[in-house]
Amino acid sequence: MKDIKKIKECLSNKVLSELDNIDNINTHELGEVIDMIKDLSQSIYYCSISEAMEDEKSNTREYYRNKYDKMYYEDIENPL
Repeated sequence: MKDIKKIKECLSNKVLSELDNIDNINTHELGEVIDMIKDLSQSIYYCSISEAMEDEKSNTREYYRNKYDKMYYEDIENPL
């Protein structure tokens, strides 16, 4: 995700520098670059959600594993 953020930052800086010379801007190309920045922002957003879900999934898996281990030992100590 670091690379995507760097690319987005580079493109954003380029757009800002082009805006200094507004009389010579190719609006079609500028629009395409802005669309790329938007797409990169969306990718960063979805990557962060995916990472958060993976963290939550691993925490949940650990919780259930611990809960199972505890139940397992309780069953051994207190047979039916």
